[in-house]
Amino acid sequence: VAVETTNESALLAACRSINSNRQLIGVASSSEYFVGAAATIARQLGLPGPDPEAITQIRDKGKQRELLRAADVGIPDFRVVESPPGAVAAAEAVGLPAVVKPVSGSGSHGVRLCRSYKEVEAHAGQLLKQTKNERGLPMPGRILIEQFIEGLEFSVETFGDRVIGVTKKYLGPAPNFVEIGH
Repeated sequence: VAVETTNESALLAACRSINSNRQLIGVASSSEYFVGAAATIARQLGLPGPDPEAITQIRDKGKQRELLRAADVGIPDFRVVESPPGAVAAAEAVGLPAVVKPVSGSGSHGVRLCRSYKEVEAHAGQLLKQTKNERGLPMPGRILIEQFIEGLEFSVETFGDRVIGVTKKYLGPAPNFVEIGH
């Protein structure tokens, strides 16, 4: 069934249509951009799935970091900002080099290692001017300034409360951290 994935009403209608002919047992997304919609639709259909509010909180990297910090999980220092001057102040607080990234997104789009306050300000300005992301979805007007921690990067995939995979990420060269393989 072809459906516009940014339209939750159309997705729900398609799932209901599928469910009228056979037993629908779940709703999932292979794209991080639409796991929230899948969770919401699963809830509306009475199917198992993650809590849509939890998905909303963890998909926003700023909110996610705040929750991790509140739970006393060790994470790099960070600040969420809404302006280029705020980004510079945040970089002064977390130190250089700093990672400047959107609070939403996937695949390291828009993520950049900035080694100077001028770079922080310029990249923050570029990100904050964007009203839509690479998928045409709205951008929230907030960005994350994060302490840079050098090392290997891994992705941990879960289903419910079970870890189903741990994958080493291969990133392109700095200053961008685009995922080029797993």
